Amino acid sequence: MTISWTWLNCRQVQAEIQEAETILRSLESTERQLSEEAKEARDGEESARRALQALLGDKHRADEQARAAAAAVAAARELRGAPHLTMLTEELNVSKEKLRTLTEKLETLSANESQYKSKIDQSDVQIRSVKNKLTAATTLCRTLNEEIEQEQLKMDRALTERETYNQKLSQDRSKLAQVAAILEEKRAHIDKLISEAVKLCPRVENPRERSIVTSELKKTQLKLNSLRSDGLTKAQVAEKLLEVGRKYKRTKNTLDKLKYLIDDIKATTDKHLNFCHKMQTYIARRVQYCFQSILTLRGYSGRMEVEHGRGVLQVWCSGREAGGRGAWSPG
Repeated sequence: MTISWTWLNCRQVQAEIQEAETILRSLESTERQLSEEAKEARDGEESARRALQALLGDKHRADEQARAAAAAVAAARELRGAPHLTMLTEELNVSKEKLRTLTEKLETLSANESQYKSKIDQSDVQIRSVKNKLTAATTLCRTLNEEIEQEQLKMDRALTERETYNQKLSQDRSKLAQVAAILEEKRAHIDKLISEAVKLCPRVENPRERSIVTSELKKTQLKLNSLRSDGLTKAQVAEKLLEVGRKYKRTKNTLDKLKYLIDDIKATTDKHLNFCHKMQTYIARRVQYCFQSILTLRGYSGRMEVEHGRGVLQVWCSGREAGGRGAWSPG
């Protein structure tokens, strides 16, 4: 479970690194593109600056020509009638047209210069942003590489632990196989001993307690040892053991029958004793009643007590005339 989680985490980190590297390459490409655009803008600015300087030189020359033409016109006006006045006027107009054209070009180049400067500033801002992103991406890549190394170390440790556990598992399986083989051998040996014991002495349906069987087994072993000391063979011992077993069964059956008879006799005796006790009590009460009736008829008074446990009969009697009392106990 730990290895799977580490592997998934490592794959996730690798995917993040690949994504970061893709972003880094994109940022580097953007940086190169912006650098080229900035270079082109600087080149355009430089060419515009040169053209502007050239135009400024042309403008200065045109201004000088215009001033010279104006001076010439002024001189011509002063002369008023000089033959080349018309030519100077035309040259002045041409110079003014050139001056206007150069001024327009100068304004256009100034606008282009401002536009190129704006592009350069934007490119510088974008380059700084891309550099910041590049630095962050580089830091992220370094961090992710460190995490990958750590996860790789964890994976190596997990693989080592897995190999160790696999070795232990193989050893435990081999030990279990050996134990299973030993148990199988012991089970086969026990089955063999049980089959031999069953052949020598069949199973009893109602077995006795273990202590009794153990005692009988010890006695039988002593008898077997004595028989073996007498020189009997195993077959003779087995035959005698079977004979003893049959005698034991017959004796046990006889004892069971005697126990049944004794229980029956005991129940019958208890029943007879109970009947005798009841009859004895009934006779004693009848005798006491008859004795009391006779005394009453003859004008005597008295009583009779019978104790069956001690075998004692006691009689008390008083006469009619004397008014005294006497007791007679024949014993």
